[in-house]
Amino acid sequence: LKLDDFGNINNWPDKFFGDEMGDLVAMTEAAMKRQMADEGE
Repeated sequence: LKLDDFGNINNWPDKFFGDEMGDLVAMTEAAMKRQMADEGE
């Protein structure tokens, strides 16, 4: 990692923090499936 004079990281590796949007979509879809399954009982 390369730091600037203030300690900020200038070159974060790709996907260092994961795929936030993909994770959010997956969690939302799973919640919707659970809710639909509960309503079908």
